[in-house]
Amino acid sequence: MPVKKQKKMTSLKYSDETKVHPALRDYMGYCFFKASAKLRSLMDKRLQTYKLQSYHVGLLKVLEQSASLSQIAIGDELGIDKASMVKLIDHLESNKFVLRKNDSVDRRVKNIELTQLGKKMILQCEAHRLEVEKEFFNKVSKSEIALIKKILPQLI
Repeated sequence: MPVKKQKKMTSLKYSDETKVHPALRDYMGYCFFKASAKLRSLMDKRLQTYKLQSYHVGLLKVLEQSASLSQIAIGDELGIDKASMVKLIDHLESNKFVLRKNDSVDRRVKNIELTQLGKKMILQCEAHRLEVEKEFFNKVSKSEIALIKKILPQLI
């Protein structure tokens, strides 16, 4: 049986780094997805030095707002399943950013607390976040950024 030759695929080149195909520019969901992926990628590159990713910082920020939270409560707050929470907390604990402590009422529950190193890391990450957002929004005016910050939470 003869083998058919496959047509060679050519990759498209886009003029901007978002790589949004012109046919999809009107699809808001796709554009939000691409913008979010780009912002997260920029932040994750900055965090590589600390062996962290954006979702680690999110977890640390949630912990910063309270003295102690259970793994389950953090997962509920962030919409993260139990197995993923364990991995995230394991990573943060191995880097000395958080501590697991037994709950005083229910010994099956593990409460998570920020360490001093974790608090310092949040400050460092905050500085990086501001730099990354400045880079990400470099083509957008301050008033447009303010409008995005006002509208985006309303959409979520």
